[in-house]
Amino acid sequence: MIMQNRIVKMSRYTLLLLFFIVAVQTISAQINPSPSQYFYNKLFQNVAATGMEKGARIDGSFRNMTPNTFVGSPVNTMVSLQGAVGTKSGLGIQFQNERAGLLGKSRLIGSYAIDLSQGDTRIRLGVGIGMMMTRIVTGNGVVLRGDANDPMIAVFNSAKVRIDGSVGGLIETKGWEILASIPSLGMIQEFRGFNAIDYTLANAMVSRKISISSDDDGGISFQPMLGYSMLGGVKDVLDLGAKLNYRNQLQFMALYHSNNEVAFGVGIPFKDKLAFNFTYNTGKVYNKNYMNVGGTIEAHVMYRF
Repeated sequence: MIMQNRIVKMSRYTLLLLFFIVAVQTISAQINPSPSQYFYNKLFQNVAATGMEKGARIDGSFRNMTPNTFVGSPVNTMVSLQGAVGTKSGLGIQFQNERAGLLGKSRLIGSYAIDLSQGDTRIRLGVGIGMMMTRIVTGNGVVLRGDANDPMIAVFNSAKVRIDGSVGGLIETKGWEILASIPSLGMIQEFRGFNAIDYTLANAMVSRKISISSDDDGGISFQPMLGYSMLGGVKDVLDLGAKLNYRNQLQFMALYHSNNEVAFGVGIPFKDKLAFNFTYNTGKVYNKNYMNVGGTIEAHVMYRF
């Protein structure tokens, strides 16, 4: 009986160690911001962008490691629905799910944004409120399968769903666009006091749209962008990128991260109603020599009602 108790106790320590190693290795590969939040759907980054356009739209984004990598590699799924309410406000809802190794995180946020524009300067403020939870995913085939009957896992997964919130602001003037937000107040609260990674304290973006040809022939525009993410547990990430829009028929984007990774992609819009976007991010692990996990691929789709 004593030997059995020691084995059980050792297995729990082993599970905890493996959980930490796999979580750090896999989550660190997903620290870079999703290209979707910069170029395709700013609501993923900032609730102030809720309902900026007329009508309603739905967006979905899926990001995963490139094929033939390791079991338990990070998978991110994001879905949002948003629409304008009158001429001065917007409503939206978004769901995000992240799985990396044994760790799974989900959050559901409803958002409201109001337009406080003055003259030619567009000013929007947004606020979001919802819920989030973090769980150990059992039976997902990661090295040591999680056992739902293990007391340690049961205690971890018994934690209550947390209230989550988000605030943000947006300014557009003379072709410039400036965004800043705290994307998840609940995430900051959850990991306060721990040396955890993969949660964003704050982010910001500055971009400028430069027209190369007039809109009479469909328009060709170039949009350089500078982004910044303040992260928990690791160095902040600075992003430098650009998007080229060719006559609303093709879009090309490129993004350089300050951790020496690069993302690039292509978008295919259809008459301003439907769009498909695909990006690839190279796979050097962020400032950690744990393992070579390969790059990530992301697919994004948008439909406007």
